[in-house]
Amino acid sequence: MQFLKPFLLPAFALTAALVLPGDASAGGGDKDGGKGHGRLAKVCEHIECSDQQEADIGQVFKQMRIDGKADREAIQELRKQMASEWLNDKPDEAKLAKLRDRIASHERNLADRQHETMMELHDLLDKAQREQVVALMAEHGHEGKGDKGKKGDKGKKGKGKQAE
Repeated sequence: MQFLKPFLLPAFALTAALVLPGDASAGGGDKDGGKGHGRLAKVCEHIECSDQQEADIGQVFKQMRIDGKADREAIQELRKQMASEWLNDKPDEAKLAKLRDRIASHERNLADRQHETMMELHDLLDKAQREQVVALMAEHGHEGKGDKGKKGDKGKKGKGKQAE
């Protein structure tokens, strides 16, 4: 699996780019109903997907969102519970640790499903399209290094720190 890591990270970045909230196209329909709008259509336009590939890729992402919904909702609820516990004068560290572990379990489920999605996408794209996806991700700051792109130098704020 280690040898796949440089190739999978750009693909995971593609998955994240296509399924982030706020874009209906990856989750089931284009706002304007036409090719050329939404993230999925833009990526498909760039890598020259056929209409069938675009439909199939959209379906794969739609199913991934459906499959992950329960885990995302559980994570949201568990984070609320953590926040509530943390607000106590003396938070129960054991309870916080259990909540953290439960969140990690749900996050692992989402990561596993994302991996399955990427393998499904691999089967839908030809080699040239996969190479274009990797190039597209490198162009947009996702070079498999684990970074989230350039966000600029922001001063750190918090306890004992001053903004620079």
